Amino acid sequence: LHLNKDLVDKVDLFNGCSDPFMTTLLKEVTQTVCLAGDVVCREDDVGSHLYFILSGNLELVANQMHVTMLVPGNYFGVAALIDETCIREATVVAVTNCTLAVLSRQQLKSVMRFYPHDEKIILARCTKALKKSN
Repeated sequence: LHLNKDLVDKVDLFNGCSDPFMTTLLKEVTQTVCLAGDVVCREDDVGSHLYFILSGNLELVANQMHVTMLVPGNYFGVAALIDETCIREATVVAVTNCTLAVLSRQQLKSVMRFYPHDEKIILARCTKALKKSN
């Protein structure tokens, strides 16, 4: 739980959320293992998960070109948590065996139901981010 809290605290989307909300949310985070060569997500697919890299290295590829390497402490997929029409902008492939912490949009929604104040914070932050990107 503590390791996941350190990672989730890096995500701007959750800044300002209450401790009870964060504790409940962290209980929803699951872990998965990917083997070298596994595709975690594909460019142009609809996304619904946020991923935190706990161990291993992954490659981010867009338009069939290397963009960057993702390492422990990095995360990707924030937009997929809040936008049901979110299209992945890149493919992520495990370069080495990896352990990822995963949070789905459905898990986030189920927790927000019980914490309306935190839901308002998150939705306001999303609205602000969308205005900024347009």
